[in-house]
Amino acid sequence: MKPSVSSTGRPSATAYTGLADLNIIGVLFWDADGNITNANDRFLQTVGYSREDLVAGALRWSEMTPGEWRAADVDALEELAARGACTPFEKEYVRKDGTRVPVLLSALLVEESPDLNHGVAFVVDLSERNAQFAGVVRDIRDREAGKAADRERERLAAFSRDVGVAFAQSGTLARMLQLCAELMVTHLGAAAARIWTPNAREDGFRLLACAGSLCSAEGSDGPVTAMFFDVGEIARERTIVTSRVAGDPRFDQTWAAASRVAGFVGYPLIVSERVLGVITMFGWAPFSDATVQAISYVAHALASAIERERIEASQARLAAIVEATTDLVSIAILEGGVLNLSYINQAGRAMLGIGPQESVPDLSVFRTAESLRELNEVILPAVLRDGVWSGETTYVSRDGRLVPVSQLAFAQTHQGHVQFCNIARDITDRKRIEAELRATNERTRFAHAAAGIGIGEIEVSTGRMTWSESMPAMHGVADGSFDGTVKAYHELIHPDDREALQKARESAMATGADYSTEFRILWPDGSVHWLDVRHQIRRAWDGRGDRLFGVAIDVTERKALEAQLRQAQKMDAVGRLAGGVAHDFNNLLTVILGYAECLAAGPGCSDPQRRDVGEIIKAAERSAALTRQLLAFSRHQMLQPTLVDVNALVANMSDMLSRLIGEHIQLATVLAAGLGPVLADQGQLEQVLMNLTVNARDAMPQGGRLLVETAEVQLDQTSADHDQAAAPGRYVMLAVTDSGAGMDAETRRHLFEPFFTTKERGQGTGLGLATVYGIVKQSGGYIWGNSEPGHGATFKGFLPRSNASLPPEIVGPVAAVAARGSETVLLVEDEGGVRRLAQRILENAGYRVIPASDPAEAMELFALHRGGIDLVLTDVIMPGSSGPDLFQSLAAQEPTLKVLYMSGYTEDAVVRQAGLDRGQPFVHKPFTAAVLARTVREAFSHPGARPARVIE
Repeated sequence: MKPSVSSTGRPSATAYTGLADLNIIGVLFWDADGNITNANDRFLQTVGYSREDLVAGALRWSEMTPGEWRAADVDALEELAARGACTPFEKEYVRKDGTRVPVLLSALLVEESPDLNHGVAFVVDLSERNAQFAGVVRDIRDREAGKAADRERERLAAFSRDVGVAFAQSGTLARMLQLCAELMVTHLGAAAARIWTPNAREDGFRLLACAGSLCSAEGSDGPVTAMFFDVGEIARERTIVTSRVAGDPRFDQTWAAASRVAGFVGYPLIVSERVLGVITMFGWAPFSDATVQAISYVAHALASAIERERIEASQARLAAIVEATTDLVSIAILEGGVLNLSYINQAGRAMLGIGPQESVPDLSVFRTAESLRELNEVILPAVLRDGVWSGETTYVSRDGRLVPVSQLAFAQTHQGHVQFCNIARDITDRKRIEAELRATNERTRFAHAAAGIGIGEIEVSTGRMTWSESMPAMHGVADGSFDGTVKAYHELIHPDDREALQKARESAMATGADYSTEFRILWPDGSVHWLDVRHQIRRAWDGRGDRLFGVAIDVTERKALEAQLRQAQKMDAVGRLAGGVAHDFNNLLTVILGYAECLAAGPGCSDPQRRDVGEIIKAAERSAALTRQLLAFSRHQMLQPTLVDVNALVANMSDMLSRLIGEHIQLATVLAAGLGPVLADQGQLEQVLMNLTVNARDAMPQGGRLLVETAEVQLDQTSADHDQAAAPGRYVMLAVTDSGAGMDAETRRHLFEPFFTTKERGQGTGLGLATVYGIVKQSGGYIWGNSEPGHGATFKGFLPRSNASLPPEIVGPVAAVAARGSETVLLVEDEGGVRRLAQRILENAGYRVIPASDPAEAMELFALHRGGIDLVLTDVIMPGSSGPDLFQSLAAQEPTLKVLYMSGYTEDAVVRQAGLDRGQPFVHKPFTAAVLARTVREAFSHPGARPARVIE
């Protein structure tokens, strides 16, 4: 870059503005009146004045010069007028505080003027001493006078002047460094001068400038030596090296002698404790202190120039990055509480819809009302107070689109003004993704909660455990109360399941295989819940971050249903067993009762014998009652459903119940008003109430209170108790509550099992509650029992409420039917004793009987007596075929044929088991002779399908 010149051919003042900005040496400008119009900071520091003093016009060249130096000023002005420049000379200035400062001064005319007194002066403070020059002191007042000293002063002054010109006119840093190296050779008598800067890796130095006869490019990059001296030592130690080469062990003396070098100077270039380079200089003679001092000026100037170049390059790179970024970057000047926009990058313009060349005074118009309030009340105060603010806010683009941003705002001071710097990133996509992720997470949480699914993960090495949001509820703990450790989790597991779970986990960790476990969780309220957990081992690549992942499902309800199924299966199996026993026992009782009646009615039976037979009959009848209980439990007993008013049933039985429980127990009833009817067998319901009352009485041997309640309730599938779940609907509740001893959990588990009793041996059959259970279940209802030790017990029976409102049909007395006849009866019974008894009873009643032991024999006898058989009396369940199947075959041959079925099972049971037509006559075993004879007579008069008669 060439210096600018005026019309006179001399350089203009602007040519030296750059040199003044460097503040390497003092630079001042004066006008024709001798006023100092401008000066750099270095000159103001030398003379002790401030820039305010300069602006106020307090600095005049002539007034700062002591009287004894004014003659020298006149000589310099005359020389300046003659050739446009003056030879550097020494003088003194009077500082603002009155002290004097020695300086080296030179001047140039910068443009033609009539009085030849308008130019630029260069001032070197000769009193300065660098702190690193311990022991290197130069005092111009004490220097030895002589021509050599004068020449050195002239040389150093010329060096300082030319270096200043080089700084002002060189243009590039590389050119400036090279000119400085050449000036060191020209003015300072250097055999070689080199300037080094750190390489790109900063592990060595690269040669940027070189001048002199010994100059070469050797060691231009890397940790190398400079003319047999280690440059890195100067940089590392940050020390100035001055040496007489001869005899210095740091130099190769053979090379030094051959090259005839005698002096060396090494000077580090340092700015703010940062080494930016090194100057090295060899001389034909040792360098004087004044020369070293001159190098110090150059070193400081070069360091500043290199740092400025580095900063400008960094700023250029930063500017390129700012323009290349996709984030909004803006700078605003805060003036009077208003942010005046001074810069916004192209990405910011594009984000807000601002044209490339459009001028925008501020960005407030691109904010929503809410974000503008946030800017004034939150962001700006935080930046002014703390220096920085970060967060999310919202802009509005030119087309009205809301632009959510993540913003960083900070403040910096520049030239006395506060700059508000802003970096904002458009997070529209992030917000959309976050919203979608939140929606997905909500759906996932809902699905997990609805499905009873939870997710957990264990970091094996640390034992830390993380839960999904649904897990606390599955474990009965409050959110945030679980401390996230495996140890704490094991405390939630049922003690009986902990060891098995631990062994399963250890086995899976050893093999790496997936596995499943079911275990119980103890909730804080004491309840037990079941979890089914599927586990997966996730191995880490380094073997130290293994994780155990688990998906848990709450299977408490499933376990309850399984328990209900097992209980129902057990009760059904016991019921089938009880029904089978009752059937076989009924056959035996039929024979016992029948023949006992025959003995009692026989003419040869004496009174003592008749009494004995009577006891046999009583025992048989009691046994028959026992079988009816078994059949009730097994739901095989015969029911006669009618509309029953439960309130009336309880009221009618109150007196009997009072006598039953005794005076030591108080009976109370609470009957719900407007109670609907139920469709049930009234006699069986009476049996239910009787059994529950007796059970309550036995629980209060010392007396107490018995409460019978009725109510109408709504049940659904959630109204589960113990092992039962109710079908939704309206029910009539019959409840019996006592204040007795109560029952423990083990007793409650067996309440309705047949033959289970807590009474002493011989004090109970264990069929009381089992019978209640069977009657209620066969009536389509439910029976639940609740009790705690010492708190009595409550049994609640629930029967479906009937929608019918008609009163039960009143049936008049049945006309007596003659029990005798003369017709022919085909008797089919596989039990020999029953067959022989029935044959005897019917023959005694006047009937002709053809006995058959099974359906096959019956078919043969029917064919043999075809047209001569009037009625078939057949058992329902027989080996090979059933009674209904047999009759269907026979009726196909003889449509007018009559039938009477008999069975140890009840009609309901045989309807289910053998497909019995409910309209056909039926007799229940065990039967008496009179009952059988009467029922056979009725069967002959049966017109066809009609409701089954109950035979007792």
